[in-house]
Amino acid sequence: MDAFSVTVDHEEMVVTLQASSKLPGTITTSNELKELLKENNVFKGIDTAEINKAFQELKDLKDGKKYIVAQGKPPINGVDGKLEFHVNVSGKAEYVGVEASGAVDYKNAVSVESVVEGTPLVTIIPPKLGVDGYNLSGKVIAAKNGKEVNIILSEGAEFNADRTEVIATSHGRPVLSHGIFSVRSVYDVSGDVCFETGNIHFNGHVNVFGNVQDEFIIEADSIEINGVVGNSKVKSKGDLIVRGGINGKGRSEIICGGNAEIKYINAANVEVKNNLIVKKEIVNSEIKCNGNVTSKKIIGGSVSGLKGIEAMQIGSEVGTPTLLKPGLNYEVERIEEAMSVLSSQIETALKPIKNSIGDRVFFKKLDSEKKEVVIKSCEYFKKIKKAYIRLLDAKERILSSERFEPIKEVVVLSRLYQDVHIKTSLCSKRFMKEVGGPARIVEDFNNATMKIAPYQESDDEEDNSEG
Repeated sequence: MDAFSVTVDHEEMVVTLQASSKLPGTITTSNELKELLKENNVFKGIDTAEINKAFQELKDLKDGKKYIVAQGKPPINGVDGKLEFHVNVSGKAEYVGVEASGAVDYKNAVSVESVVEGTPLVTIIPPKLGVDGYNLSGKVIAAKNGKEVNIILSEGAEFNADRTEVIATSHGRPVLSHGIFSVRSVYDVSGDVCFETGNIHFNGHVNVFGNVQDEFIIEADSIEINGVVGNSKVKSKGDLIVRGGINGKGRSEIICGGNAEIKYINAANVEVKNNLIVKKEIVNSEIKCNGNVTSKKIIGGSVSGLKGIEAMQIGSEVGTPTLLKPGLNYEVERIEEAMSVLSSQIETALKPIKNSIGDRVFFKKLDSEKKEVVIKSCEYFKKIKKAYIRLLDAKERILSSERFEPIKEVVVLSRLYQDVHIKTSLCSKRFMKEVGGPARIVEDFNNATMKIAPYQESDDEEDNSEG
């Protein structure tokens, strides 16, 4: 080829040389091209090296070979800022997957996000600036800069010092709604706790408007249930309210770290740190309470109350065996049970070494195999002893607290039926005859039994009446 045709496209911002036979309008030298570019108002983006290359290769080119010898630069718009979430902010229970085996654990397959104070919730990615471009004439083409992301914070959330992150300032459920981000301390369940909600583990208050179906779990700081709790596990760090009652079927586990108010308890295992109020009856249940237990009726099962037990009716007309343990601290009882197990283990650990303790001469006479047994037994003994001392210290701390001062009495306001067994740490009595109320049943130290004492109002009530 001996010439180039030239195409100047200002719209696409490109100048192209195309190998061609010499025809009107074609050019044969680089100087001709430079003049042509000036005439067409091309002053920016000219590629001198590509121009020189094109004319050097011209004689050997085939028809149609193209070279881009000038090119504008389009603007590069910036990137908008964005939010990079580290938690689920929908505020709703969501499907979270399957077990490693591939089988779906439906009770744990859905979950609601819950965070604690100090949890990083969101990273704020800043916007990127745009890069300006230019056309063939050299005119600057302005780029658009990225926009900052807009987020408004409400309760339970705040920016860090340089506003690059959002941090939780309270326990609860992170929620982004209509551009407003918050950590809400209350999780409302509009219906039942079931397969639709899954098990609930929440750092805050859970309010269930329906029931808690069998074999589901709720764990939260405080819990309010408007319906009935079935054979379920309910664990509240603070107060618990169950307006519909509990049908535990002998397998439920209810743990409350504060005060509990429950309509009725039927065949359930209940543990309450402070006071327990049951509006109707406790039937065939195991109740452990480190406060006062108050119920309309107590029929069957076992009830312990560190601060005493009070009921209108205890037992039943047909003589249902019922055990009451006023003044019992269930935490101490649990520690003592663990200490008893450790005591047995200590005795077992001491058997192989009792003859060699403090006797180095005897130890030296043992063969290597027996020496190894003695050494291991000593190490095991030290380990168990440390655990025993820790439990003993924990027991002493509890017993030295005024909060755990026992009240060893049962108050019956209407009737205590036969076959009710009342037991304290020092005294015990099984009542084989009915007792009419109101009456107090207290310890009789001299006879290691329980005696009936006159019922009287509390000091506070007497003070109020005198006033």
